[in-house]
This record gives sequence, C-alpha cells and structure tokens, in this order.
Amino acid sequence: MTLHEVSERYQVPQRVRAAGETARQGAHTAYRMALDHPRASTAAGIILAAALAGGVLWFMFGDSRRPVERRRKGQRVRAVSERRSRRGRVAATA
Repeated sequence: MTLHEVSERYQVPQRVRAAGETARQGAHTAYRMALDHPRASTAAGIILAAALAGGVLWFMFGDSRRPVERRRKGQRVRAVSERRSRRGRVAATA
C-alpha cells in the first residue's frame, strides 16, 4: 500500500463528516428562515409539493418509448368551425 492510498483512505471519513456538517448547517438555516418568514415558506412549500406531484405523475405515466407528438414547424391546425365554414363556402359557390 502506497502513501497516497493510505492518505486517500483516511481522508474519506473526514470528507463525509464535513459534508454532513455542511448539510446540517444548511438544514438549520432553512428551518430558521422558515420560522422567520412563514408566508414565504408556505408558498415555497406549495410550489415544492406541486413540483413533486408533477414529477411523480411524469414518472408514472411518462412513456419514453412513445414521445409526445409535436407538430412540424409551419403546419397549421384549423379549428373545426373554420373547416365547416370553408366547406359551406365551396358548396355555395359550386
């Protein structure tokens, strides 16, 4: 075992500990901010819940093998009433 391998082995727990401490501080800061600003935290909670629900629905019902069909650029979809009125005009002129 080389010196480099030994130093790498002993740095991993230190890095994990540092990451845990940073995450704890971030969670504590977010908690204090939510207590200080209840309206903003409620709005953020609603947005987060909507995003999570959308993600779950996409995960459950999204089909990667059959992507959403999109119109080609330049194609125009006409409304049903517009098609009917054109047919009526063509029939009336004929």
